[in-house]
Amino acid sequence: MKKFNSHFLIILSIIFLSGKLIAIDNFDISDPACKYVVMYPKNIDSIRVNVLEWCKGNDYCIQNLIDTLTDIYLNKSDTKILSCLTAVCNVADVKIQDNLIDANGMFFYGNFGNYIKYLSWYRSYYNEDHCLFRYLIDALSLEIKTSAKPKKAQQDLEFYMEKNSKLFKFTKREFEFLNYLKSKIDPSIWD
Repeated sequence: MKKFNSHFLIILSIIFLSGKLIAIDNFDISDPACKYVVMYPKNIDSIRVNVLEWCKGNDYCIQNLIDTLTDIYLNKSDTKILSCLTAVCNVADVKIQDNLIDANGMFFYGNFGNYIKYLSWYRSYYNEDHCLFRYLIDALSLEIKTSAKPKKAQQDLEFYMEKNSKLFKFTKREFEFLNYLKSKIDPSIWD
């Protein structure tokens, strides 16, 4: 019986656990970001603390790690995940900005109540916008910009916010934050 390469088994585990297909030729287990993809959730705090190390790694693995963290936050609403993504956001460069824009769009629609409450709390507590807030504005502005009917898309977005803010019983502060968010959405940033 042939002995399997342990890296191969790890990669197969990731494929089955994440439900995503991974291009094995892009996956280098010696790369810091690839290691973190494999070692999550054991090293969630290490991901945040060592963000500068793994952000220098293989682009494919960095993007995959951001996607993995995004999927986990959507399913578990774990603030440790947002802490990791905030660390990424603070050091983000051009190669991962698209991933952060995508992640914020998914957070907005997939975990609206928790995400908006978190961003609202952050803004009121620190008296500044969260790093991820900029990517949320980019995501929502892009959604409207790329729509076949931008005015309708804007109306649909505002209706979604209003409906869900009532569903999640937002406080006055959270309603004010949503109004602030609406005022920042600007499809022309994509011109």
